[in-house]
Amino acid sequence: EYEEKEEIIEEEVELTKAYPFKLKVDQKRNQLVVYRKDEPEGRLGFHIDPYSFDSSDEKDLFRFLRNFLNDDEGVADIFFTGGVTDSTHNDFYFEYYNPSEKRVSRYFPDFLIETTKNRFLVVEVKGSDKQSGYDQNAKQYQGKRDEVFDEVFAKELGFKEFQRLNKDFEYRIVFDASLQAKQQELAKELEAIK
Repeated sequence: EYEEKEEIIEEEVELTKAYPFKLKVDQKRNQLVVYRKDEPEGRLGFHIDPYSFDSSDEKDLFRFLRNFLNDDEGVADIFFTGGVTDSTHNDFYFEYYNPSEKRVSRYFPDFLIETTKNRFLVVEVKGSDKQSGYDQNAKQYQGKRDEVFDEVFAKELGFKEFQRLNKDFEYRIVFDASLQAKQQELAKELEAIK
């Protein structure tokens, strides 16, 4: 008996020689995949190729940062680190107390931006639906683990532990990157009118 099944087409992608593994890219999510060959030339690094983003917010932030890099000589490189969440292939992670699982978990942030002054900016991208829980937890938190209930806020606390030993690292959460990019475009258009 023949049973019709939906076929998921995956593309295996060879990574640079520095990374001895392959990524499988689901073609249904192709609009969230960015290949090095399709990006404008410049000094922005790809440590894996392609980047397969989880959301359009992450992809939009990547595009925004690429445009920013062209005008700002203070940024040395940008890495999308959230695409590889396996510690055997990516050792850039932080441990944090996961309030939903009641245990310590690993957190692989979305972006690492290196500046020409040897400072590093760690950026996490979240949709606007995550901001109210984060804001509420940040407002109520008084330093006790049992007061942590929002995972986005918990990850930020995990980073702060890392930052105590690594003063050259800063952390930013970007809520609704698509909206911010559109606001910046509008600001540029308004400046052009003046």
